[in-house]
Amino acid sequence: MKGLAWNPRRVACAWVAGALLMGLGALPAEAGSREEPLHLQEETLARMSQAAVLQYWLRAPARAPAAFRQRLERVRQDGARLRPEASTQPWELLEQTGQLFNADSFGLPQNEESVAACRTNPQIVLGGTNDYRGLLDPEQNFTGWSLSTNGGFSLAQEGRLPPILHGGTRFASGGNPAVAMDAACNLYAGTLSVPLLNEPSASFNAVSVYLSDANTLASCFGETDSACWPIRRVVAAAAPLHVVDKPWLSAGPNGDVWITYTDFDGLTGKSSIQAVRCHSQLEFCSEPIRVSGNESNVQFSDVTMGPDGRVYVTWSEVSRFTGPPLLVHKLRIAPAGSLEFGPIRVIAVEGDPIAGGSSSRGPLQANDFQAATYLKHEVALVNGRPRIFAVWDACSELVQLMICENPEILLTWSDNDGATWSQPTILSHGGVNYFPTLSYDSAGRLVVAWFTHRYDQMFDHRQDVELVDIVAEKPWLMGRRRLTGVSNEPASDPFLGGLSIGESIEVFAHQSRAYLHYNANYRKVRFLGQGVPVNQQDNFLFNIDLIESAEPTSRHLGPEKTEAP
Repeated sequence: MKGLAWNPRRVACAWVAGALLMGLGALPAEAGSREEPLHLQEETLARMSQAAVLQYWLRAPARAPAAFRQRLERVRQDGARLRPEASTQPWELLEQTGQLFNADSFGLPQNEESVAACRTNPQIVLGGTNDYRGLLDPEQNFTGWSLSTNGGFSLAQEGRLPPILHGGTRFASGGNPAVAMDAACNLYAGTLSVPLLNEPSASFNAVSVYLSDANTLASCFGETDSACWPIRRVVAAAAPLHVVDKPWLSAGPNGDVWITYTDFDGLTGKSSIQAVRCHSQLEFCSEPIRVSGNESNVQFSDVTMGPDGRVYVTWSEVSRFTGPPLLVHKLRIAPAGSLEFGPIRVIAVEGDPIAGGSSSRGPLQANDFQAATYLKHEVALVNGRPRIFAVWDACSELVQLMICENPEILLTWSDNDGATWSQPTILSHGGVNYFPTLSYDSAGRLVVAWFTHRYDQMFDHRQDVELVDIVAEKPWLMGRRRLTGVSNEPASDPFLGGLSIGESIEVFAHQSRAYLHYNANYRKVRFLGQGVPVNQQDNFLFNIDLIESAEPTSRHLGPEKTEAP
């Protein structure tokens, strides 16, 4: 087993070169003299998401690299002169890339995608992104949303989540998007929220949930129009000297919405996984519930309201910091309608996590963007009983405690509420694989998708999206698809270069169809209205018929650790 020790200088250098990931607004001229709102330890910053770190640097610019501050000032100066213009649409690539799922004409990036469709009307599809058009927004709203009313084949409306009022302070949407829908087609969007720069607040940031419906979104102005999302609620504000991070949410069949997130103690770096239950109209939300027990070094929660009405929460704990660290994936389940969670179950112990399991980010063998092992889970009903599936990415080799080589996608499942788990099976088929996502389509298929570089056999650098579907009852791997007909060059964005593609993508499956929301650099736009049209980062949406032919594959995912063909 190998691991990566946290090296703040190495990561800081990467951020200097990347300058301006998501969650940034115009930097006030006096920002360099502002008092730091909260002094975070380097170890804490190492484990926080990219969005939260950048929000921190915006509010504590003295802690940010000099190049970061200089780039902010340049954007502030240029922003007032920018005007949108027509973009170059790659119509000839749509079948090979999916539908462009934004209306950005500035050439700014979108990444870290989330997606959901309504199971009673799958024509309604909602996507969420980190949307860097927030750089041009005086209120700094960075959580993007996109709506389709024809199954994802075209864009009906899009915009960014507007500010939310809490405790007399306005909070802007600050990234880390998560979307969900319930059976009534209520549309939910979760995000980190941050106080506007000029408004005082006892909280450094917060977790917020927004509620709307398809008709409202389709008929509103878009952009940051508050009429698009008429119901908005802060569900968890960070306590003084704390930071909240990485929200996720799920809407279930019983009218509840569950949100999970990480709560960091800014002084000690200790963290916990918290959960909040809200009623469907967000008129009432519970107090935060500590799900991770006595653990103090955790991150990356995922929450699912299962078809049995129960609530499933997973996360990862770093259990060893000296030598190669161990990442322990864990699970807790709450009965339907209850706020009490059952015992903590261990899903798997990963000794070769990407970035060594410190919950910081690390590079892959031929790319500069940061990545980290992030377990996701799903629940299927098999013969009337819940079967829990979990997927994650892990390195085949971790060289010099820093470079993750040929990471694989692993799958395991449990039929007894997590008491025991199957031996992990490798779903990927060689090459570099990361950002796994999974969904159960309620027709018996489990869909798993991820980024892969296995089609770039020369350099292991360019990326594609690969998808497999599995008969949940067997489990039996039935098909493998390369969704992208043209490999993407992830380093071609003029703003981010190759240093950020977000931290996740997402698939949503329903009745033998799958909706895959991801980012790539296929479209050419003049960056901020200057120069010539160049490739830049966008979010795209695939609508996939799982019944159509796929690369022939049929293999039982048996008890032994094995590579699926």
